[in-house]
Amino acid sequence: MDEMEKNEDIQQKSEEMHKTAEELKNKVTDIQEKLSQHINMAMKSAADNLDITADKMHEASNFFRDRNVDTLRDDVSGFIKRYPTQTLAGALIFGFLFGKVLSR
Repeated sequence: MDEMEKNEDIQQKSEEMHKTAEELKNKVTDIQEKLSQHINMAMKSAADNLDITADKMHEASNFFRDRNVDTLRDDVSGFIKRYPTQTLAGALIFGFLFGKVLSR
């Protein structure tokens, strides 16, 4: 191989390396774009869930702000009067579970 053939071979290999580097660069760019899209979607989802949680907490704070011991007692008493069977079943289940916890 003479000097000219070596230079052509080097030139060809250099062009192949540049082409491979460009392909890798394009793949990395695609991966970065997809990753950014997924992160943005996850952040939006998290923000939406935090909004829902904040709304529920606001509702709960308003509930407790608008109540006092007498209104809570009246609410519980009214529930018991409307649903005596369910209340008794719930109390029995709670008592059983509470007893199991205490017996350990």
